Amino acid sequence: MPELFEIPLADWMPARPGNDNQRDHRVEVGHSLDYALAAAIRTTPAPRATSLWRWIANTRRGGLSSLKPEAAKAFKTWLENCPAREVAFFNEIIASANETDGPWLPTNKFITLACRIPSAAVVEDLLRQADDIAPSGRPWLLAVVVEIVNGGSDPDAYWSTYDRVERCEYASLLERLTRCTVETWRQEDATRAAQARRKEERQRLQNVSDLTPLIAELESGAHAAALGWGAAPR
Repeated sequence: MPELFEIPLADWMPARPGNDNQRDHRVEVGHSLDYALAAAIRTTPAPRATSLWRWIANTRRGGLSSLKPEAAKAFKTWLENCPAREVAFFNEIIASANETDGPWLPTNKFITLACRIPSAAVVEDLLRQADDIAPSGRPWLLAVVVEIVNGGSDPDAYWSTYDRVERCEYASLLERLTRCTVETWRQEDATRAAQARRKEERQRLQNVSDLTPLIAELESGAHAAALGWGAAPR
């Protein structure tokens, strides 16, 4: 029933006690909506980008919340089955954006849903659009492109953007492309990640040290708990 998602969730779902409207009313309802949205995405013929963006926007109470598992898998398949869909879907995000929003917001919304950075095809399409729109709207659209290529790994997309921004003589965007300020939270994240890796490595070495004397016994089937632990997926 795709029609279920034509109306924003918050318009018809009863509020939880305490007016906590950022969560589903019940776990069972959340699971049901997840499977229902996944089924709607998998319909044949496949939904257009316009409809899919509307459905997703209507089912998310938080503006940047991710999709639930089944809908996320269906959305990933929908994107992969036709490369042009990614461009069309990102254009829907752009169309719903407000130029007072930060230029990073469209890309963050896409990443939250697709779990990856927009592709070079999206960059190429946005650069073409920048040539066709009024000069007043061009800086914001190019700023969106800059945010994409700064987070991506495609050198061709980066240099195409660089050439376009340089020709327009947008000094602030050119600086954003060529200079990266490492925010404090990024440094803190990197520190925590390094600490976690060191802790994991210490634990691995300790595990090897503990189990090495037991290899002969493990080979004969002794220490079943240790065998089960070692065979468990990590």
